Amino acid sequence: MLPHLVFDDKCIPTEHYTFVNIVDHVLSSHIGSIHKFELAQENLSFRDIDRWILHVSRNSVKELILEKACGDYELYLMPSYMYVCMSRLDALKLNKCLLQPPSTFKGFKSLRILCIGNVNLDQEMLENFTSCFLLERLTLKDCHGFQQLKIDAPNLRFLLFTGDFEDINILNTLNLVDATIGLRFRRSGPCRPTNLLKFFANLPHIQRLRISSYFTKYLAIGSSLEKLPS
Repeated sequence: MLPHLVFDDKCIPTEHYTFVNIVDHVLSSHIGSIHKFELAQENLSFRDIDRWILHVSRNSVKELILEKACGDYELYLMPSYMYVCMSRLDALKLNKCLLQPPSTFKGFKSLRILCIGNVNLDQEMLENFTSCFLLERLTLKDCHGFQQLKIDAPNLRFLLFTGDFEDINILNTLNLVDATIGLRFRRSGPCRPTNLLKFFANLPHIQRLRISSYFTKYLAIGSSLEKLPS
């Protein structure tokens, strides 16, 4: 009846039980809701992952973590039923996954924590995932497929982004207190004037800010300022 299920390297296979057998046995014997389901074991069969996600999606899962379920050169395609059956999802952490939501998908309305890495996102998909009223913590690492980092999350408090984009547009983030942004390579796309003013005007309550690599050059584009907004 445990509501939190974590399957990682501590699930040691034996002579009679493989890692897959262990997960199958626990899920088939489980009674009640599954609030957290985490897979932290590499090189798993996509067919097995599909079966387990389908099971937990029917058990009111609120936290789904797939950060080490794939190999170095494989991307796991998240099944379509995830976007329909997990409307009450509270936390989603994915790495090396493919996201192809249906055209009707407009984001997870109850999502508070979103952490994704090595994922391809187009502009519309990125905005659907991040434009959530309840979102408090957002981590985007090495994600590709979009040109503008546009975030409209009024409840956001923690932001971590590393990757590449041409322009950043942070709106309604008046509660943001901790931000880390690392721009590894900047293309020669157009930028709006006075990036420094535009960026800091939406961070009135920032307490900790870490910037690295080419993001300092991005902020420097535009006319010079005598002072930043209060």
